[in-house]
Amino acid sequence: MFKGCLVYFYTMSSELKNMSRDELLMLIQKQDTIISNQQDYITQLQRIAFGSKSERFIKEPINSDQLSIPFEELLQGDNKLPEKTVKETISYTRNKEVKHRGRNKLPENLPV
Repeated sequence: MFKGCLVYFYTMSSELKNMSRDELLMLIQKQDTIISNQQDYITQLQRIAFGSKSERFIKEPINSDQLSIPFEELLQGDNKLPEKTVKETISYTRNKEVKHRGRNKLPENLPV
């Protein structure tokens, strides 16, 4: 694999020598855009892998084919209040537990 890289580098360097200045500038700009796109992609993957859960996924735009829930119709039906309200008195008794106050006594059968 290393030998193949050297051959590629050698052929690429001979091609670069034959290019004009404008062609070299265009090649550099093309490589810069490729590098910036790859850096953005790496940043996005790092957010997915290591980001907090609220940042993991980028929300997709809402699909126009998706159905919607008609909340307006539900709200219009709920505006009707009942005419009579019934008051009800509820009473009960509760046994309150005694809070533990300090340490319990040791059993008598334990040796001192």
